[in-house]
Amino acid sequence: MRFPLLVGGASFLLALYVFEALASEIDPEFAEINTHPPTATRVEKLFEAFPDEPVFFGEENKGVFDYFDSMIDFLISSYRDDPNLFTFYGSVYLGQWRGPVLIDRKDF
Repeated sequence: MRFPLLVGGASFLLALYVFEALASEIDPEFAEINTHPPTATRVEKLFEAFPDEPVFFGEENKGVFDYFDSMIDFLISSYRDDPNLFTFYGSVYLGQWRGPVLIDRKDF
């Protein structure tokens, strides 16, 4: 039962790690919000707290930050290329399955 908790907790914190990096790129003031220890430190502490659990990310979970940092680099590069992809508000419908594209607050 402990292993699923480790995977769930680490997955949540790693998603938060990516979110914080991207949010800081979009709005630099976001980086000034420091109410908790750095997320990377929290992930490392989580791995340290469960040394006997099976490894779920590479050799002893050592490659986890390399992998997520490359994802962050890709997302930030994509944001710089087309910021609208990350800042628009509303829903996107896949016409192939949902019919015509509908715009929130206009077509509803």
